[in-house]
Amino acid sequence: MKKSSILLLAVFLVLLTTITEWKLKPGTPSSPPVNDRINVKDFGAAGNGYTDDTNAFQSAIDQASINGGGNVYIPAGTYILNSFYLKSNVKLIGENRELVTLKLTDNANDQEQTRLLNINDVKNVKVQNITFDGNYEKHKKGIEHMHAVFIWDSNNVVIDNCSMQNAVGDGISVTGSKKASNNVTLSNNILINNHRSNIVIEQVNNIEIFNNFSKSDIGRPTLHFEPFEEVQLYNSKIYNNTFVTSATENYSIIITGGRDSGRFHGIEFYNNTVMGKNSRIPINCTVDAKIYNNDITTKDLNIWFQNDNLQLYKNNLKTINGILVEGDYGKSVGTKIYNNKVSSDNRAIAIQTESTDTLIKGNTFIGKGNSDAIFFWAIGASIQNTLFINNTFSNFDKVLSTDFYKDSSIKDLVFQGNQFNQLKNRTIYSSRPIRNLVVNDKTYSTIQIITIN
Repeated sequence: MKKSSILLLAVFLVLLTTITEWKLKPGTPSSPPVNDRINVKDFGAAGNGYTDDTNAFQSAIDQASINGGGNVYIPAGTYILNSFYLKSNVKLIGENRELVTLKLTDNANDQEQTRLLNINDVKNVKVQNITFDGNYEKHKKGIEHMHAVFIWDSNNVVIDNCSMQNAVGDGISVTGSKKASNNVTLSNNILINNHRSNIVIEQVNNIEIFNNFSKSDIGRPTLHFEPFEEVQLYNSKIYNNTFVTSATENYSIIITGGRDSGRFHGIEFYNNTVMGKNSRIPINCTVDAKIYNNDITTKDLNIWFQNDNLQLYKNNLKTINGILVEGDYGKSVGTKIYNNKVSSDNRAIAIQTESTDTLIKGNTFIGKGNSDAIFFWAIGASIQNTLFINNTFSNFDKVLSTDFYKDSSIKDLVFQGNQFNQLKNRTIYSSRPIRNLVVNDKTYSTIQIITIN
């Protein structure tokens, strides 16, 4: 090889090495790997409790998104923010929930839907180790949609080990269009005194809510299902949570789908503690819901309307008015209430307006001796095919009493193998004949008064 060719080759190799080293040199503008961490303070965030850090946060998130995703890290501090937006494949991670607070600025517009953190039309995101403060004291006249964390039409979202407090609206709101959000996890969070509800579930499929502590000392609901689009929604698991509220006029928790064409399928609510002795728990517009293994203190548990195949079992219920089954906006069908322990200041169970194929089996009902064990109020259509099997009723007045409205009826009522202890009298008394009453294998085609031994 000629000397000139060797020289040219050597120069080329030196240039290639130099260019490669220059590209890999720290601080050059090349895109970092997806998992590289971005610090909000590197983008100018102060975290001093008075400087507006909105632009710094949004710039850090935008840069992580440009890089293809990654972690946006928030060191200890109190960060004053207006609305900001998470992007797909970005994780917002605080140093420690007790040390990192994101607070809505005093200057936020409280007559618009000003949400602190917005997770809109994105996927594969996580928010962890952060306290969100909605700054209610400075926005008392704000509209109810000023949420701390708002999730809309987003997929694969995790909110873990955070705290949401003092929002004008909800602590966390999970919703969407008819497309709905999908695969959302709310875990290990603390939600306190948000002024609409602590957790609101609207249009979402496949949501898990577990190990959260949700408390309202201001009388608001701690968990609120409220879908508003006419779509079928599927699969919700709520377990190992504690819900506490001082509510009297409001509900402690609300488990509901949308009316008529919008139903929520496959809700499971289990291993939870609910404490709201002066508030109600309504359940409506569900399909194949299961409520089990919960410890619940409440005014009553209201199986309200349009529930298909709802199962309520193995719960410990401490109530003022027992269990209420009703169907004023459409009957519930196939309700099964079994193996619960229910204490009540008044009735054990009331069935009102309209229901079909209701099974009450193997429950223990304990009263205070001042109300009938069972009350039926037939209004609209009829209450039909209701079975009381192997229950124990202790310390009530009568077994059953009824009331009717116009041409409504009660028919196909079965009492089989029940025990009645400490009753003042053992009568079934109906203000109008019950059609086809069965008591321990004896059938009465129409009857108004009968004594049960």
